[in-house]
Amino acid sequence: ARASNDLDKARHDHGQALGAVGRLASEVEGATVRCRKAQDDCVSALPRLRQVLAVPGLLAAAVPVEAPTDEAGGEARPMAPSSAARLLPAVDETPDGLGKLTDAIRSLMPKPDRVPVGGDGVRQSLRQRRDSLGAGWDAEDRQPEDSLPLHIEVTGPLGRMPLPDATARAHEQLRTMASLLSAKQDQALRNLLQGLIAREVADKLHAAKELVGLMNRRLDTVTTSQGIGVALRWQRRDDLDPALAGTVALLAKPPDLRTVDEDHALTAALSERIAEARRDEPEAPYRQLVGQVLDYRTWHRMSLILRRPGRADERLTRRTALSEGEKKMVSYLPLFAAVAASCDAMAEAEPAAPRFLLLDDAFAKVSEDNHPKLFGLLVELDLDFIATSERLWGTHATVPELAITEVLRDPDLGVIVLEHSRWDGRRRRQDP
Repeated sequence: ARASNDLDKARHDHGQALGAVGRLASEVEGATVRCRKAQDDCVSALPRLRQVLAVPGLLAAAVPVEAPTDEAGGEARPMAPSSAARLLPAVDETPDGLGKLTDAIRSLMPKPDRVPVGGDGVRQSLRQRRDSLGAGWDAEDRQPEDSLPLHIEVTGPLGRMPLPDATARAHEQLRTMASLLSAKQDQALRNLLQGLIAREVADKLHAAKELVGLMNRRLDTVTTSQGIGVALRWQRRDDLDPALAGTVALLAKPPDLRTVDEDHALTAALSERIAEARRDEPEAPYRQLVGQVLDYRTWHRMSLILRRPGRADERLTRRTALSEGEKKMVSYLPLFAAVAASCDAMAEAEPAAPRFLLLDDAFAKVSEDNHPKLFGLLVELDLDFIATSERLWGTHATVPELAITEVLRDPDLGVIVLEHSRWDGRRRRQDP
């Protein structure tokens, strides 16, 4: 009885197993059909994928850059199209070949870091940038088939080529020109440091010190009626960065007295400063950049030292306690001394050079009681002058001699009359 029951159960299990085998055989047959179709799809998709990869510039634009930075430490360079193409393996026309190719593409592609942009977005961005392209350059989008990716072609002095090709060519040309400029700049700096410009900078620094000395010698001889005198102090600014301060010290030394190491240090320092100026003003001519870098006036500061009887010398500031008249006198003293010192310097080369200055609307906003003092300063500094004014006559005891021309205008008759007179230090006489 037990054997009969086991037999019935075994027959039942056998029937179920046969049914499962039938179902699995049917599933295997369907899977085999689907597998064959998928394999056929893979093989047929491989040429299409290669056609997509052949879109000009696509692979080079998608693959990361060749190196993080270039030799000069600037921007990263894009990978050359030929280099990008060599990163993909050559595969057979099989599903395994497609798998290897897609795996290679996925391993090269960086993860997207922004929202994907469609063709319309690319076209809109291109339209916005076309107006900013340099002269002779243009760019336009190309898409022979709607199912293929869009690409950009650039037209310019280098010819017509895909955008990544043009980018790589432009970077290569930029590196070449930059290296040529660096070599020429280095040679120009060496010539400059050993040539006329370096010597002239040293001469200018020396001449500036001499001029300040001449002005101070003139200022030593004049004071206001209150006994107030001034002196000038021209010195290197204390807020210069250490590198520039060292450069200024080397430039102040005559070229013949500099050592080879000092010349190298000076060349490197000036080259760096010119490179910084070039980055700030890339369109500026080289002559202008050199002029800015070697402008010795920006390296120094002029201070006015006030000397009052019974008090220590002090630097003149906005907070210095002086009356309005004293402020006017003190402000005119260094100006007149600068003119006198310049005339003294010219007199060394040409003793007959005139010593005069022009004063348009002379001593405006200066109270009349200070006019004799200001005219007297000009006389003390041995300066002649031509002054125009609506209210000044210059007829003061501090002026030994003066020629005066008064302009009279009659609006009714529409004429202008000139009346001439002379001042002899005591009274004014009308010219006949």
